[in-house]
Amino acid sequence: MNRDPRCCEEKRLGVLLVGLSVRDAADMLGAALTAAAATAAAADAPCSAACAPLLHLSSVTCATSTYDYSWGNAICEGILPACVVRPANASEVAAVVRTARAQNATLSYRSGGHSYTCNSIKEHSIHLDLRSLDAVRQQPSKYYNGTELVFGSGNIMRGLIDALQPGQTIVHGQCPTVGVGGLFLHGGYHTTLTLDYGRGNDTVTWMEVVTADGDILQLSDESPPEQQDLWAAMRQAGSSFAIATTIAAKVFDVGVGTTTDGGDFFAVDLPRSQLLDMMDDSASERPGLPNYINVNGADFLIASASKSFKDNAAWVEEHVLKRKLTSSEYLRSDAIHALEQIVSQEIGGSDKQFGKSGAVPYIFSSQEAFATVSFIMPIECYRKPAMKALLAAVPDHRDNTTDLGCYFQVTTTYGKDHAFVDYNCAYDSTYYRRKQKELNAAVKEICPTGMRHYVNTPSSFLTPRDYYPNYDDLAAIKTKWDASELFRVYQGVRPTGLPPDAYEFERPGYKRQRDLRDLLGEVGWDLLKKLHWL
Repeated sequence: MNRDPRCCEEKRLGVLLVGLSVRDAADMLGAALTAAAATAAAADAPCSAACAPLLHLSSVTCATSTYDYSWGNAICEGILPACVVRPANASEVAAVVRTARAQNATLSYRSGGHSYTCNSIKEHSIHLDLRSLDAVRQQPSKYYNGTELVFGSGNIMRGLIDALQPGQTIVHGQCPTVGVGGLFLHGGYHTTLTLDYGRGNDTVTWMEVVTADGDILQLSDESPPEQQDLWAAMRQAGSSFAIATTIAAKVFDVGVGTTTDGGDFFAVDLPRSQLLDMMDDSASERPGLPNYINVNGADFLIASASKSFKDNAAWVEEHVLKRKLTSSEYLRSDAIHALEQIVSQEIGGSDKQFGKSGAVPYIFSSQEAFATVSFIMPIECYRKPAMKALLAAVPDHRDNTTDLGCYFQVTTTYGKDHAFVDYNCAYDSTYYRRKQKELNAAVKEICPTGMRHYVNTPSSFLTPRDYYPNYDDLAAIKTKWDASELFRVYQGVRPTGLPPDAYEFERPGYKRQRDLRDLLGEVGWDLLKKLHWL
């Protein structure tokens, strides 16, 4: 069979040329042949000196300009490594690590999933694409009395959820397209699961990692004493210390029909201050665990008592509002439910097993690139009138020079006696970045002690010292295991004596890509707000 791409392109175009003028047909055919020739030439691109020693591995791509990165975000496109390696196993990962170390080459590495700020790719690096490590299996755990899910670090959440039986769950990401490596190595909050089972990294029973020396280790509570520091660090800031190739996490029996998805949005006609008051102790409101969110100017309650919208509506009426939803509130909320289903299916990648993906805040706020400031604050700080007034004013800050917006979320369901506040905005708006910095200062003025930060996407004014209260301990572990910083990630942990990174991600010439669907969605959302439908 002739596999020349130019041959296939000619046959496909032969159908399209019918009815076109000779000149148009010639132009189209010429352009297609030029593109096909460029693709064929790229496929024969030579490897750099740093990558050449890796050509014996299972999959090495030197034509990095035509590689399918699937970032899910146009801002990362055009950041090209020297080569891409898709390893078959941990031994091939170790070979890449040893080569990069010997060549003094830059190394970058990714799990499955998307990226809003391109943390996993570096120009001219040897790039490890771990999506090839996607095996999943269940097995009895020898580390606790229960079942564990064992999975390659290149998976996304959908692959893990679909490997579970009805009634089983793991602590997972809100969207099915979230990569497992980032979640299980750095935290992993979940709206309805964390309260009972902890964060994703709290549930890890063991993992296989490749160290900066190219050694393959299996880490667990039973590891030798000299490896226990690495085991602890890998479950807090893992990407800075080693490359995880296999991870095992606890499986929980929650019962058939229990929802663990993003819940349903309810548009209710109440002042924002009253909605925030309802979050004072929402952790006690089981199983719905309500939380508040503002999406680009529109206020909502979210409830997760059931996979059924009608059941969630009844639960909100009984446990949160203490009254019936008005006809207008119910109709508007049902419309958001229908929209959320469509967005989750098309954008968020949800499925029947996973449920809704919670993609609405991302699609109708800032889309491609985010900056975040998030707080985990003692509940007594959250209840202060000054704090409530400060937080109630946040969604009213709007950058009128751009169509980009924010989403702002408050919940008390992530941990006992704490409130979680998450303010996500478009990274390429200097106005929103300034407002986030001002919010951070104001929050700390009201509550100067006991405040912690959680990073979903990076903040431009915080460093890892703000995220890790034990940063100095982590820096000492980094010095022991990777003093040369082969594993260097944005806003990661650095060896003792080196300043932690501030995050400033800039792509000169980048413009957010918007198609007709984006434009219609933004115009429609603004119209619904003006008509008081949201």
